[in-house]
Amino acid sequence: MDLSFFLEQKQLFTIMHVFSVVVGMGAAFVTDILFTLFASNRTLSRFEISVIRFLSRVVMIALGFIIVTGFCIFLSDTDKYLNSAKFLTKMTVIAVLSINGALLHFYVFKHLSDKNYLTNKKSIPARKISFALGSISFVSWTTALSLGVLDKITIPYLYAVSIYLSAVICGILFSQIILQQFSKRN
Repeated sequence: MDLSFFLEQKQLFTIMHVFSVVVGMGAAFVTDILFTLFASNRTLSRFEISVIRFLSRVVMIALGFIIVTGFCIFLSDTDKYLNSAKFLTKMTVIAVLSINGALLHFYVFKHLSDKNYLTNKKSIPARKISFALGSISFVSWTTALSLGVLDKITIPYLYAVSIYLSAVICGILFSQIILQQFSKRN
């Protein structure tokens, strides 16, 4: 199969890829900020829920573009990318973001419509998962961006992924502390 098209168009795919990362990460961070703001009064209005869902769709669409454009970039030099710890680490992060996004959409969002979601004791497990998924999103988007701007990483893939997973675990633990503080305040 002739892959010269992907090499010739690599710059275009890279521009589209970077744009998708900016949009996806931006929408993800804005969603997290707005959720925190909206939740401060212990209830979510229909409008607030619709804003969160809209921004989450933007994140998922951007993630789709990241995957497609990233695959096109990969096809421009498969040998190079298959032997790159940076690339393989980014692919791991994108896989985590994809799974995380699916969990947010199919688990967390069904709970958001519950008017007592932020106060009901029965919703505590869902809130814990929501906060954990939010932290995974933050750590993963930040990691993806960081890897994107680095020229290369000089550590092996397994070491890079272990650092990333350690950051994810720290993020999850921190999110649960934040949730406890949020719950005490409310």
